[in-house]
Amino acid sequence: MRIKRDKMSDQMNIENTGFFSYVPTRLALGGFVSLVAGYFVYFAWWLGLPPTKDSGVWGSFGDFLGGVLNPLIAIAVLYYVVRTFEFQKEELKLTRQELKDTRLEHEKQTRELMKQSLEREKVTKIQRNEVLIKWLEKEIGEKNQSKLEPRSDTTEIQGHIDYINNRINELKAEISSL
Repeated sequence: MRIKRDKMSDQMNIENTGFFSYVPTRLALGGFVSLVAGYFVYFAWWLGLPPTKDSGVWGSFGDFLGGVLNPLIAIAVLYYVVRTFEFQKEELKLTRQELKDTRLEHEKQTRELMKQSLEREKVTKIQRNEVLIKWLEKEIGEKNQSKLEPRSDTTEIQGHIDYINNRINELKAEISSL
């Protein structure tokens, strides 16, 4: 198996190259076929001996084949264990990169949400102050109409309105600078 990372789509593709495409597998199968073919060619054609019916001879032949094939199979297994380790190492590397990318994206999203929250908070303050200004203007208008309160109270309220208007303008400037 091979791992390919597609740079355009930033996705990982695992390409299976097939069981018989690996060199150790080919060597082990080729060695086994060569041994069996060599045995039959040597004894049947060169020596002119037919296959024996004695099980002891076949047992010795099996021991011989096992002794030759066992190291070949062990090498093939070792190769596949190393390949599996390399595959898992590459997979872990890609997983770490994806986790890092996810963490960075999460941090970016958190910053955006905090910025939006601050904007909403400032807009809410502005709206609250605008409601307060309208209420104060209404109170000033009622006091001027009724002439029950002295003129100094209306100028004091007007000072509050001016302060709130200035504060609203400051908040609007802060929001526009974001």
